[in-house]
Amino acid sequence: MSADILKNPPGVLKYKIFVINLDRSADRLLQMQRQLENAGLEFERVPAVDGNALDDESIGRNYSKELNRKKYYVPLKKAEIGCYMSHLKACKKIVESGLDYGIILEDDLILKKNFRLLPEIIRHIPADWDYIKLIAPFRKKRITGRIPIEMFENASARPEKFELVRWNKPPTGTQAYAISRSGAEEFLRRRSVFFRPIDVDLQFTWETGIDVVGLEPQLCKISDAESTIGGRKLKPHYPAARLIYKLKYAINSLIR
Repeated sequence: MSADILKNPPGVLKYKIFVINLDRSADRLLQMQRQLENAGLEFERVPAVDGNALDDESIGRNYSKELNRKKYYVPLKKAEIGCYMSHLKACKKIVESGLDYGIILEDDLILKKNFRLLPEIIRHIPADWDYIKLIAPFRKKRITGRIPIEMFENASARPEKFELVRWNKPPTGTQAYAISRSGAEEFLRRRSVFFRPIDVDLQFTWETGIDVVGLEPQLCKISDAESTIGGRKLKPHYPAARLIYKLKYAINSLIR
């Protein structure tokens, strides 16, 4: 993606905002609804998949224990499986609705004032993007490239400045992002069966076929609400499994 491409006249893009929300989290949905209404933005709720309510047969249709053992260092919790399935569900809606892109939000966000500008920002980005992270709240990653987004003909009238950034390794977290229809189609094709947490999987760009970039400044932050997934992972498959996994990632990222 070159800086020159960003100077092309923007076109009209068909999009929708999707909020992933568990049925039992009505208070979170209400909070998101208020924020989006205040921003003048409409949304569609995507009922989240409750992983803890899934039986083994349902899990087995999407989650591969065999691939998990081969390619990740620890089994996934049911909540992580449900989270992945929820995001795939949102991606299917983008494809089935014939949208140019979708904005996918989890329900534990605080939207910043400039979030209302997001559709306009994306309208000024060329069509050859896959996945734009709108938040990167965890361990910081080294930024390897920046591309300014020229949003307005008269920059002095609207001083907001945004840029796309590229990292040496995409940060974790899937709380807020935009994904193009072609990106959603590719992700669904390659990950109809999955074996890692979704945010970790997106770091394996050579496997998913998804080019991950970020938007700065970030347009939202995580609220103080307790995670519905939880932080404790299950026991690693074998001693040193995490170290071997990290070494394999480092080697593969260098040769790709």
